[in-house]
Amino acid sequence: MSNSNEIEKNFETLKDLSTTMSKAFEQLEQQQSKLEKNNKRLNDTNDMLLEMTKKQRLMVGSSEPSREEITNRFRVSIYKKLAALEKQLLQNQTAFTDDINFDDKDPKKMLKLKVQIHSLIEENRSLRDQLSDFQDLYDRVMAEIRSANSKTASSQTTNNQQQGNSAMYASPTTTSSLDQDDLQPLQVNVIDSDVDGLKDK
Repeated sequence: MSNSNEIEKNFETLKDLSTTMSKAFEQLEQQQSKLEKNNKRLNDTNDMLLEMTKKQRLMVGSSEPSREEITNRFRVSIYKKLAALEKQLLQNQTAFTDDINFDDKDPKKMLKLKVQIHSLIEENRSLRDQLSDFQDLYDRVMAEIRSANSKTASSQTTNNQQQGNSAMYASPTTTSSLDQDDLQPLQVNVIDSDVDGLKDK
């Protein structure tokens, strides 16, 4: 009778272990899926950042010294972050997730599985931090560019108004012929329309 009870207890223990390991394996698959999505999102974001840097470099002209100064100031920082990220991705390609040999009767393999889950979680967190760091840097760059554009637009508006006032004082007879649209300030386009989608993601 005692042997029967012992066998039943061992069977229940094995059942519990099998259930626990199955749940752990499911968790690993979920973490791997999240990591792959984050990897894709991060790579897409990096591509967008590189493309925006190229566009900004091409659009910088002698008439926009403030934009050139801003992009030059942040370019080195961006390139350093990209180099560090590329090195990290090359070193952590999650290849270890492909050699999982799941055996619900082997406690050692269960322990290995837990270690792999922990590694995936840590890599996931690291990639999220990298992405957040890139987003913060990008926001700083765009904020400074918008501020510079706003100052430029304000200066141009003031100049236009002064020129308009001078013209009206010099030739009062032409005042009645001026259309209201002729006195509108010069519009300055902020070059960030192609990156607004990044924040929505």
